[in-house]
Amino acid sequence: MINLSVGIAAGSPRAIPEMLDACSRARAAGTLLVAASGNQARLGPVWLFADDWVIPVAASLADGSIDLRSNLGPGIGRRGLSAPAAGIRGALAPDKAGIMGGSSVATAFVTGALALLRSFYPRLPAPHLREALLLEPRRARSIVPPPLDAAASLAWLEARHPMERSAA
Repeated sequence: MINLSVGIAAGSPRAIPEMLDACSRARAAGTLLVAASGNQARLGPVWLFADDWVIPVAASLADGSIDLRSNLGPGIGRRGLSAPAAGIRGALAPDKAGIMGGSSVATAFVTGALALLRSFYPRLPAPHLREALLLEPRRARSIVPPPLDAAASLAWLEARHPMERSAA
């Protein structure tokens, strides 16, 4: 899996074909992509999320509501998640700790949950992990993504793939 925090809203249009090609190659290799939605409070499509293999992540506040600075749109709402991003303590460059927020911080939570699911199901193909993480059968159409629910994702995998769970 790859965690992307790339300033997509301000990206160079010349870089778009190369990024979308990289997304296609990641899909072909079975590598899941998790990407920050951005923090420019923009509504509408984001070019990176044109590839449905990319899992967009928006930031949520301490009460679970969406951080309105997060970019939102159809691809983000239908194929993405929201995750905690308010007042998160973490490492800052070069050697300090501090309080951070935004969709890049939220993306780390989603990537971490995905890594945990992968540790329980190391041989399960990436599309099954993605489906479990997004709980796709229960999604609604919205520009706002539902919150990350790693426990529900794990329960979903346990119900559908009980024999494939790692013994470790």
